[in-house]
Amino acid sequence: MSIITLTTDLGTKDNYLALVKAYILKNSGISQIIDISNEIDKYNIQQAAYIFGNAFDQFPEGSIHILAVKSANSDNRNSLLISLSGHYLLCPDNGIFSLFSEGTNAGVFVLKNELFPPTPFYVRDTLAKAALAFAKDKNAEAIADKTEQYVQALSFQPTFSGNSIVGKCVYIDSYGNVVTNIKKDFFEASRRNRRFTIHLPNIRIEEITGNYDDVAATDALALFNSAGHLEIAINRGAARQLLFPRNIHTHTDFNITIEFDE
Repeated sequence: MSIITLTTDLGTKDNYLALVKAYILKNSGISQIIDISNEIDKYNIQQAAYIFGNAFDQFPEGSIHILAVKSANSDNRNSLLISLSGHYLLCPDNGIFSLFSEGTNAGVFVLKNELFPPTPFYVRDTLAKAALAFAKDKNAEAIADKTEQYVQALSFQPTFSGNSIVGKCVYIDSYGNVVTNIKKDFFEASRRNRRFTIHLPNIRIEEITGNYDDVAATDALALFNSAGHLEIAINRGAARQLLFPRNIHTHTDFNITIEFDE
């Protein structure tokens, strides 16, 4: 049985997601469809890369993943079929792949346009159709051409200078927790066992906790989440509402600063 996962910005209000699943089930009959997330913010490829990149490799090898989030400022003309760590990914050629691949060796193919001509319903008529064609015999060259030319997006990396780290929020989850691009290994290498202060707009945090309940209700905390990213949270509250200004409640384009004692 082929496993096909979906990561899209289709949402669940309209019937678009149901139509994609109906197409897959009708034309394969045996595929198991699993949603990673269909609530990605429209055109937000950074958010999609974080959610997908920290989930896809937990599925069995051989799984086929549809990552259908286009970018607002790209023509997204081509679509890619990517072989990555025993998994197969179908996505637009808009740089989304480079945001989570981190230089991993991958086989990249561009779908043949004559087999998958553009239509208004891109997710179903291109990516889902290609997923089913590929699932039949896992022969990439039957539906795509090998390429080394594909769009690569620049991912903002945390910086360390002297006694401070500057990172960035990459995602705010449904609990209001603020996820940063600062990973545990980078933090510990920069810290060198020194005391530190995480500077936020309305509060300072000076320790890393292991769980949300390690602090009192409504207190702020910092921890490394299951994906290894530094996360700012409020125990039984929403960090985005209590720690940050009103005008960025729904935006992630702001920095997090950590200063170390000399």
